Amino acid sequence: MKSNTFNYSLLAVGVAAVMGVSTSANAAKSGTATTSPTITNVAEATYSVNSVPQTPVKSNPVVVNISEQVSFSLLAQNTGNANDVNPGGNVTPEGVVAFAHRLENTGNRTDQYTVNLSNITNGSGDQADYDLDASTASYQLFEAGGTAATGSGTSGTKVSVSDFNNITFPLTAGQYVVFTINAKTKGNKGGDTQKLNLTATSTALSTNTPTGVNKTLTNTDTSSTVLPVFSIVKSITDTLNLNDLNDTATYSIKVTNDSGADYAADATNIIVRDTLPAGLILVAGSVKSTDATSGASVVETTTGINQGFVYSGINLAVGASVTITFDVKQDRNKAPVNGVINHTRVENTLDSGITIIDSTNKDDTEENTSTYYPTNDDIEYINNPKPGTAGGDSAAALEVNKRGLTISNGVNGNGTSKEIAVDGTVTFTNTITNTGDAAEGGDKRPITIKITDPNGKIPLGIITDATANNRPSYKQGNTTGYLEPTATADEYRLPNSVIIPSGSTIDIIYDVKSDNSTKKALLDTEDKNVVTITPAGNDPSDPTTATNTTTIKGLTLVKMQALDAKCDGTADGTFVKTSIDAEPNQCVIYKIDATNTSTTALGFDITGLTISDAKSQFNAAADYAPGSATTPGVAATNITTQANDDGTNINTTITTLSPQSTATLQFRVKIKNDPKQLAQSQP
Repeated sequence: MKSNTFNYSLLAVGVAAVMGVSTSANAAKSGTATTSPTITNVAEATYSVNSVPQTPVKSNPVVVNISEQVSFSLLAQNTGNANDVNPGGNVTPEGVVAFAHRLENTGNRTDQYTVNLSNITNGSGDQADYDLDASTASYQLFEAGGTAATGSGTSGTKVSVSDFNNITFPLTAGQYVVFTINAKTKGNKGGDTQKLNLTATSTALSTNTPTGVNKTLTNTDTSSTVLPVFSIVKSITDTLNLNDLNDTATYSIKVTNDSGADYAADATNIIVRDTLPAGLILVAGSVKSTDATSGASVVETTTGINQGFVYSGINLAVGASVTITFDVKQDRNKAPVNGVINHTRVENTLDSGITIIDSTNKDDTEENTSTYYPTNDDIEYINNPKPGTAGGDSAAALEVNKRGLTISNGVNGNGTSKEIAVDGTVTFTNTITNTGDAAEGGDKRPITIKITDPNGKIPLGIITDATANNRPSYKQGNTTGYLEPTATADEYRLPNSVIIPSGSTIDIIYDVKSDNSTKKALLDTEDKNVVTITPAGNDPSDPTTATNTTTIKGLTLVKMQALDAKCDGTADGTFVKTSIDAEPNQCVIYKIDATNTSTTALGFDITGLTISDAKSQFNAAADYAPGSATTPGVAATNITTQANDDGTNINTTITTLSPQSTATLQFRVKIKNDPKQLAQSQP
């Protein structure tokens, strides 16, 4: 059996007992059995005179009155003893506690005493037993004057309890024997009280026990179980952004020797051990503590798997704490999962040789606090900075984010272009895709959408009126709704009720309107809207943009003329937009080209196109040549109204003018022989 080293206070108890220092008031006393036998002694002499026997002669009687006293005491010798109770103080689980006793013959005759040690049945303030098979007893007999007796049977060291029990000690008057019981606890938990009885029985009183006299005396040895009670609370500063390999999160471990447990005891040389879970690596040199015990040391493991650290040599008095911080990064080879929990273990070897292992992980098979702490103490929690039980522990879940949002931006990311009529509206749809590993949107990860409108509303502008049905909106599946304006110009946000699950999409929709109310909607005017998606919350992905370009397209009308001097319907030269010279009775051919400027890829059809030239513009100086109005190059099937003179106008109606197509109205006039005046012809 491993030997036990007594602490100073217990040695002092034993020394005081050996030196005969005792307090009879704290002794168990037998009481005194007194007997008074007498001895009467008469002498007799016989003799002869001259060989003649004489009458025998008797002396006077002498009487001896004997006073026999039988008594003994059993004294509890530990400091603080009272009423036959020997307090051994505090002991750790499976620990050894020393109890000192003194058995003295206080009578005036020799007696023999039989001693026994036994556990008290659990209950009535006793919760655990001593392991008597692993306990020992030592004894020393002293003469009445305090001198240690010598010889066989006068002393014993580390005698097993089984050999110690039922030993009979013969003591002459005034002799005493001092016992030291090294009692080993067994199965005791924090807060338990253990009780042990030492009895001594007088042989003399066993055969004659007067009323009021005890033949057996009892001392009760008691101890209380104490041990360090560790509360481990772990917290995390920051989250871990998986989009940034160099991003770090900081852990904090606070280990407290919990004074909330009334059985707590000081701890020395504790070890704090932290092994990182898969996906996390330790930042070298980051393990620090500003309040660790002087001389405490840390060993980091920053390579391979199972990285972490061991911080050892920490002392914690009851109620004291130590805080350790360290940084982690993601493993480049294996990303951590969101909500990963990093557990911490505290280890402390007690003077009994037992190592207490406390962990924040309730599934740690090596944790043994349930063996040594009372039931319902040391409960493990997650994300609870104030565990509600003595020795309660809490680990923290690490928020790991791999966020990503993309926005559609036309073919090959070159933006989206659309064309709009002078008075028209066009709709843009940009699709947001959540490429991250968790949902986006809501109040935890809000998304703002900024749509720039560089030129205001004229001639092109975004429809933003709060009452407009086509103001900026969203569509998610079959659900539609409006974006919510923020306090920032051109900025909106998705409502908190809108969540974009990982891998899903949502459409952002807005309309651009061409406003020609001020006649400024010039053809080919261009407006670029930049749509910027900005996620917020922890570890947001970078803002992403899309560019939408709107260009005004429509109808151009070009009027040209050429001289037809012979009035034969054939132009004498090319058609020009500049002035030409003509004489009376000569002809002029007018040509009016209407062109759809929208592009083939993006454009639109112009329908119901009527080209008209008022005769009032030229009839003072020229006459329309009947039957000369034509629409050269226009398919007959695309003409709603053939070129004609309706008496007021020369006109034609084209059914559809497709993008990049031109429709021409052409007719001839003849200069009058006597023109009254010249008129400026306008389309």
